[in-house]
This record gives sequence, structure tokens and C-alpha cells, in this order.
Amino acid sequence: MERNELLRRLVLNEISHDYENIDQIIFPHVEKLGFTIQRSDIVNALAELIEQRSARAYLLFSREP
Repeated sequence: MERNELLRRLVLNEISHDYENIDQIIFPHVEKLGFTIQRSDIVNALAELIEQRSARAYLLFSREP
């Protein structure tokens, strides 16, 4: 399995059970598994998951909180 696919699967695992924040949850959890990554890697993985319809983007608030 190539790195990008593994990263997508790890990100999908992190978002599969709740709304998650990239900086507070996804990035630290994936990095803790031994990956040398940047925030943009997570953003790209999320974009690919959305494109593949494996994930959906959402707007938590319809207006500023």
C-alpha cells in the first residue's frame, strides 16, 4: 500500500466516528503513529476522501458563532 493510500485510511479512521478538527485531533493522532507529515498532507487526504465520496464536508455553523 502506498503512503497516500495509508494516509487517507488513517484520516478516514479519525473522522469516521465524530466531527473532528484537523489541528487538534487528526494531525496529532496520525503524526503519533510515526508519520512525518505536514498539515497540507491531511488537507489533501481529506480532499481526496471527499472527492471519492468516502467523506463529506460540512459547515458546523451557518453563521459565525
